[in-house]
Amino acid sequence: MDYRGGGARGGGEMMFAPVPALEELAADPARVQELSPEVACKILVKLATLQAILLVRALAGDGQEPLAETRLLTIPETAARLNIPVAHAYELARRGEIPILRVGKKYLRVCPSTKKSKLQIVTV
Repeated sequence: MDYRGGGARGGGEMMFAPVPALEELAADPARVQELSPEVACKILVKLATLQAILLVRALAGDGQEPLAETRLLTIPETAARLNIPVAHAYELARRGEIPILRVGKKYLRVCPSTKKSKLQIVTV
């Protein structure tokens, strides 16, 4: 709920405006301008929480069950799963041979469904 101070009685009354649903904002992006900064921040936090889970589900493909593990992996965790050195995993990510998701400026994450057989990795 959005808190907006003020009202008919001179400012002492609280008014609650309903927060628009994501579908409503997507259908009419101009409505974002109506949101208070606090509400916009709350919506962004909720979207960020869902982003990783939605990405994993989207990468699972059609006809498959959602992945049991929805947490994205770090590069060292990916290297351990692929049985390759961590430095090599970073190099593969840099070259685009391991599909990555950038989180901020310095964090890299990998979808847990990435398998060595899909990557065609040549280990030295």
